[in-house]
Amino acid sequence: MTLASSLSIFIAMLGLVAIHLYTTVRRTKEIGIRRINGATSEAIFSLLTSDIVKWIVIAGIIAVPIIYYMASNMLNEYSNHTSLSWTMFVIPILIQCVIAILATSGVTLWALQQNPVNALKKE
Repeated sequence: MTLASSLSIFIAMLGLVAIHLYTTVRRTKEIGIRRINGATSEAIFSLLTSDIVKWIVIAGIIAVPIIYYMASNMLNEYSNHTSLSWTMFVIPILIQCVIAILATSGVTLWALQQNPVNALKKE
């Protein structure tokens, strides 16, 4: 079970890195213009990672009420009830955000190391 879970997380991370790489390459000219106009590396890093975090948060907002409803119905069938804490829903979303940022930070750092003049010369 652990091996299958680890493999599925690894495959998901590869897909996330591929999507982020495609988006970053597509936005190379925008990154170059921002860097030439004086944007800091931190601002560009947060710009690129906010796209990923935004989609994870949107997915969490959609999934949490559905999971809460399904888990409540399932737990009501048992004679011994337990309560559902909000931390059971927030902590996995935060862990997903951290994993996504760690997985895609290499692509983002690669984009930040590129010469912005070379990005603007292409076309």
